[in-house]
Amino acid sequence: MTTSTYVPSLQHLAFLSARHHVKPDCVQDPVFYLWQVVVQTWFEARDGYLMRMRGSMPDTPVIDVRAIEPSPQTDLGRWTERRIFLVECKSPLCDTPTGWQAPLAGQPQEEDTSNNLNLSAKRPVGATAIGKKVRFYKYDEEAAEGQQPELIPLHENPMDMSNDYGVAQVENMMDYIKATMGSPDRESVTPEE
Repeated sequence: MTTSTYVPSLQHLAFLSARHHVKPDCVQDPVFYLWQVVVQTWFEARDGYLMRMRGSMPDTPVIDVRAIEPSPQTDLGRWTERRIFLVECKSPLCDTPTGWQAPLAGQPQEEDTSNNLNLSAKRPVGATAIGKKVRFYKYDEEAAEGQQPELIPLHENPMDMSNDYGVAQVENMMDYIKATMGSPDRESVTPEE
């Protein structure tokens, strides 16, 4: 008997429906829903991932994805959360040079209400989604403690999920994030555009 391995893909009805609702003049709510669908396709709760929302709809909501892991302490039943991916969701009306400036400003340093967050873990990957477009970043691992880490773009231009090529680019980036951040024992991998 052979077992099949689930390969995440955005070729499903939930994604197509969510993408359809992101119109050029919409607010950020449909963008947030689109990215909930994208994130849940790769980081499912049954596989040990938790998704939180930070910010609020009148402002810029942020999806905060965490891996849930057994605590390195000897206490049985204790779990830690390791932040792996942040997605800032903005209205398509923000698709201007100014809208792409200061992506994820302050996000990794933002106060956290969870006592389980593992702050010693590798810094997360981040993304700014404006409408159907997205740009991915990584945080500079060399930033001194207490200093705001610099965001380093993982690709030059925003990826546009309005077309199949852009969707394939986003799928590749999500594969990269899951491979490098989704498990503590993964080796470093470089993204494919």
